[in-house]
Order: sequence, then structure tokens, then C-alpha cells
Amino acid sequence: MRVYGADTFVISYACECKAGEVRLSHEHSAYRWIDARDYRERYFSQGQIEQLRARDPALAKLSLAVRDEIDEYLAWRARP
Repeated sequence: MRVYGADTFVISYACECKAGEVRLSHEHSAYRWIDARDYRERYFSQGQIEQLRARDPALAKLSLAVRDEIDEYLAWRARP
């Protein structure tokens, strides 16, 4: 992903918020919640990984590691 003209690697995380509202910093104008499965498919699908591998094998390797962590989270979330 390119941000401000530079290659950027963005990782978001999940947390549980007991109370309060989302507060944005001066750097942000909006937010939205996205399901972890949708996030994985949008940014870490096999097609996305293959595109990265063609451009930058090291970044593809890092992305695979992140995808593995997302998969672990999804497996944890699916447990009864």
C-alpha cells in the first residue's frame, strides 16, 4: 500500500473496549469496524500475497506471518 508516496505496511489489531467512545487523533477523520474474517480476505488473501511476492518477496513473507496470526485469532474466536 502506498501512503504519502511511500510504501507502507499497515497492521490493525483487535481489542475489547468495556466503555467509552472512539476518539480520533488529528491524523484521522473517520473510523469503521471490520470483521476479522473480512479483513483477512481483503488484505491477506492468497491473491494479495501472490501480488506482494511478485513485487517484494520479503514483504510477502511478513504478510504470511501476519496472516498466520490472524488465522490463530479467528480459530480462538471460534472456540466455544
